[in-house]
Amino acid sequence: MNANPSQVAQEILNVILSEGLVLDGEDQTQLLEAIEAKIARITKGDPGADGAPGGDIPVPAWMPTNEQVGAGWPAFQSALLAMQAKCAQLPKATCGKVNLATANSSGTNLISASLSLPEGRVYGTPHSTEYSRTFDVHSLQMGAQAPSLGAGTARSNGSVLFPDGEILAVPGNSTTCTVLDPATETGRVLSASFPGNFAYLGGALWVDGESALLAPHGARHARLINKRTGVATDLTAYTFTGLYACAGVRRVAATGEYLFVPHYHNKFVLLNPDTMTFRELTYTNTVLDAYLSAVNLNDGRLYVAAHWAPCSLIVDVVNDTVVNTLPPSGPGYIAPPTQANFRSCIRLPDGRVLLIPFKHTKAWVYTPETNQHTQCPGTYAFGDVGSGALTMDGDAILMPWNGGYTYKLSCGYGCKVDPQIVTSPLFNGL
Repeated sequence: MNANPSQVAQEILNVILSEGLVLDGEDQTQLLEAIEAKIARITKGDPGADGAPGGDIPVPAWMPTNEQVGAGWPAFQSALLAMQAKCAQLPKATCGKVNLATANSSGTNLISASLSLPEGRVYGTPHSTEYSRTFDVHSLQMGAQAPSLGAGTARSNGSVLFPDGEILAVPGNSTTCTVLDPATETGRVLSASFPGNFAYLGGALWVDGESALLAPHGARHARLINKRTGVATDLTAYTFTGLYACAGVRRVAATGEYLFVPHYHNKFVLLNPDTMTFRELTYTNTVLDAYLSAVNLNDGRLYVAAHWAPCSLIVDVVNDTVVNTLPPSGPGYIAPPTQANFRSCIRLPDGRVLLIPFKHTKAWVYTPETNQHTQCPGTYAFGDVGSGALTMDGDAILMPWNGGYTYKLSCGYGCKVDPQIVTSPLFNGL
């Protein structure tokens, strides 16, 4: 097929509409994207057995040991750039919103963070509900994940995926810490006690593969918790400040350090796991409730998602530079700093970043090469969603905060994405 896939898809849609099918603008956009993706898959071929587009891109693993960071980063970066180049051959994914037919959960303050699981489901960490949730991307059904994590507001605030498939629910107001096995729907409470009072928000897999590094929110120090021994260790060499200091921690691909995302704290702080020393970047944060979550970009920098801040940031820890992604006003301005606009972000297969709406009405996609955001099709209700995760097909699943609806965003290119990329702790989770 030599014709432009987008043109062919539009012609097919025109034929469908000529037969009397009535669709509003948003539904037409979603159908057009689905047709384009199918055409792209036919013209470019199905993905190979390895999962990456074409199946010919070697991807360093993060499990059982992480070969994607530090000295392993150049090889992993090459795989990411090769995948980005393959995606560039296909029609650009617009990340249009696909509504599921019915609500699949109910309540408010439902899911605080989402994870892609190796077997393909999306795991949702409960915020103020009793049970975790797992979303099946094939049946489009949401299931309750036993066991109970207990009732209470903001009990959990994030989750960490381990190489063996277990998940640690990051304690917020909870005074205990639970590790869950999504395969058996069982869990266990670790022996260490936790302070409650919104203590932690977000976590990251530690270098030993069996511990999690927790970002201090109400707490003043970062904490390591070992899921095998149940031993917790507070890292008292650095004291964080502000009512709610940090909101997320992410391992930096280029250096192997851990970056703590400032919420009220005035500095970006990095922890070197080899020397157990902290350092600050020069940039000073002056916004309260500023940022929430971060992901690694293909060029080695990190995208830090705006929460109350007027724009997201690009952080280069190697060169100690922080760059605004948007002007404070004018074209491309998307986030008036008067509400908690966004709560998390997802790195997409083509290297762009999806900014997930929280109290904003739109999702946005950031393109690093142009330092610009573009608006995605579809509108969201206030507080509709709060987190999301990538699927093995390269699409995004947005999990409910209020209202109970789960949404799929068409971010893929009709090709499978290697699970070592989808589930990588450099991108996955909060």
